[in-house]
Amino acid sequence: MQPWSWYQGWQDALRDTVLAMSEAFTLCCTFDEAKAVGEEVALVKGVKVVLTKKDITAQKKNDEQRKLAILQITTLLSCQRVL
Repeated sequence: MQPWSWYQGWQDALRDTVLAMSEAFTLCCTFDEAKAVGEEVALVKGVKVVLTKKDITAQKKNDEQRKLAILQITTLLSCQRVL
């Protein structure tokens, strides 16, 4: 088993989860309750882009750099109890 074999499945799950969240938010974004979580939805969508996009600021990142960035972001977010 390769050490990062879970990585592709994790990316797929993240993409599917964020897509479902975005669709749900779109359906109810006119309600006041939904407006209260609009910034959180935007944050999660932004994090997904950083974690899944292969080309960031026109520089190709190798897999190890991308995996390190994922670990740093998830550690930071979990320390701030966002996840």
